[in-house]
Amino acid sequence: MKVYSTRDVSLESLREFSHDAGEELGIEVDESQFTGKSSAETPSIVTLLAEITWWKAIGMAALGLASKYAYSLADSAAKEHWTKRKEIASGAAKGVRKLAAAITKLLHRSKPITIAVGLPFPDDYFSTHLDLIGADEESITVQLELFIEHLPQLQTLIEELKENKPATGIFLKLLENGSLEGYWFDGRTLHKSTRTFQLPVNKDKDNNALPTPEEK
Repeated sequence: MKVYSTRDVSLESLREFSHDAGEELGIEVDESQFTGKSSAETPSIVTLLAEITWWKAIGMAALGLASKYAYSLADSAAKEHWTKRKEIASGAAKGVRKLAAAITKLLHRSKPITIAVGLPFPDDYFSTHLDLIGADEESITVQLELFIEHLPQLQTLIEELKENKPATGIFLKLLENGSLEGYWFDGRTLHKSTRTFQLPVNKDKDNNALPTPEEK
């Protein structure tokens, strides 16, 4: 994983973040930074980018937890915002929990910043990224777990767009039901396109969420 940031973000705080996450995650801080000045409307930015293989390595061991969460939303009595779902956070893979803990510490020791996670497509500057919301470890963990669970569908979209890459990357947003929404601007026409990725959920006779056939 590589860490990019605006010039008004302390490099020392980013080095501490890398240390907090642990050497085994292999996080590298890009010290070149890019021009940007924070304000109430435009906070400082930290973007954490890694290839799909890296994300899978830290999180796919717990794949399926987010799908179970999505099924629980079918019960009207369980319609809570996804950031409150403790079962996903507590059952997340070790690498995801370590990264979430490090992100939370960075948020708490820095001035207001926006932290995004994503993929270096079409490049490191115009990336495919999800802005994280909230500043508590549980919320961050759930968002990371959901992002990782959507990776197969994101990979398919990226393959579709390789011949005509988006003009300014792909902007991602998690919806309350765990779905992931993405939009981008066509590299030739600048026409806006949107796609929503649903979490794959099947049910067994005991009303438990099961992986789809493609996940087995």
